[in-house]
Amino acid sequence: MLLDTQILLDPFPMYREFREKAPVLWAEVMDSWLLFRYEDVKRAMEDADAFSSENPLKVPPDAFSTASMVFQDDPNHARLRAFAQPAFTPRRVAMLEQRIKELCDELLSEMADKGGAFDLVRAFTGPLPAMVIAELLGVPRSDFRTFQRIADDVVHIGTKGKQEQAQRASRELAEYYAVLVAEKRRTGALGNDLTSDFLRSQGAGANFSDRELVAMGPLFLFAGHETTTNLLNNTVRCLSENPEARAFLLADLGRAPMILEEVLRCRAPATGAPRIARRDIELHGVTILAGSRVWPLSLSANRDPRVFDDPERFIPDRNPKNILSFGRGIHKCLGEPLARLEAKIAVPALYRRFPELRVDPERAAVPTPSPLIHGCLELPVRI
Repeated sequence: MLLDTQILLDPFPMYREFREKAPVLWAEVMDSWLLFRYEDVKRAMEDADAFSSENPLKVPPDAFSTASMVFQDDPNHARLRAFAQPAFTPRRVAMLEQRIKELCDELLSEMADKGGAFDLVRAFTGPLPAMVIAELLGVPRSDFRTFQRIADDVVHIGTKGKQEQAQRASRELAEYYAVLVAEKRRTGALGNDLTSDFLRSQGAGANFSDRELVAMGPLFLFAGHETTTNLLNNTVRCLSENPEARAFLLADLGRAPMILEEVLRCRAPATGAPRIARRDIELHGVTILAGSRVWPLSLSANRDPRVFDDPERFIPDRNPKNILSFGRGIHKCLGEPLARLEAKIAVPALYRRFPELRVDPERAAVPTPSPLIHGCLELPVRI
């Protein structure tokens, strides 16, 4: 049921019911305890003593993701995060602004030639983040379609019955990046990209292994692509579902950052990040045994009426505080500044060029078939 097409596209009625009747629920298809309420989700994100991030997807020990900082606890997590942090400082991210604007203009000009109806993911929301993150990592632009294809399979990680497919895609992504790293190291052709920065840091004695370095690229390629793609998709969906909000934006495109905050509350691109219970945990009369996987659903928490007034309503100037869309605690999303920058540039550019843009009511959207992502593989639109 949790991965049915209609539930994936609109999980919120189900979330509303479980928040009240079963705030801690075992989901066999996800092999996980699901948490629906804000305070429980927040605790799972922040309380690293009770909830571990050590390989919560339960992939084989030799999988590249086990070397990724998002699936490790401190002190390894802190060591790797400190190594990656300079890549996403406000100054470094701000340097990308002009290039993001150029890529937006290029893609929007191509969209104008597609006629009145097309798939927004293929035309704009998929290519833009893929190109930005690929350029940031020093990956040839010609390969960005490859990353989109692989990402569509990687998102199955955490889905029972599809782990093999996801792990194969993860290996493919890691192998590609390993070749890129080896080629840069062999030729010494280091540029201003992050991969070159990683190699320079390693050469200067930074404390991380080749395996950890190779895990860093796929993490950014996947997370940087999927998160921003679906933040953009979900913005278009929210504005199509709420004509008054769309009119509010069109009256002043400078309101885009405000509207994006409400999109992040109502339709964040990620459902939440899984954890492993370090010990037996009692929640709402349910015992979660040590070693069990726990999935704190921030997508549900952001609509908890205990925290947000009238939470099912999209209010474009709500300016919500304390949303959990980018996580909390030591694992708060490192790429948040980049995702926000891309969206703040892309949304006004999209509606400036195509003010009549709407989701096509005559063609069905195809949801991302993953417990990790709330978004679309295909989003038919009309302009």
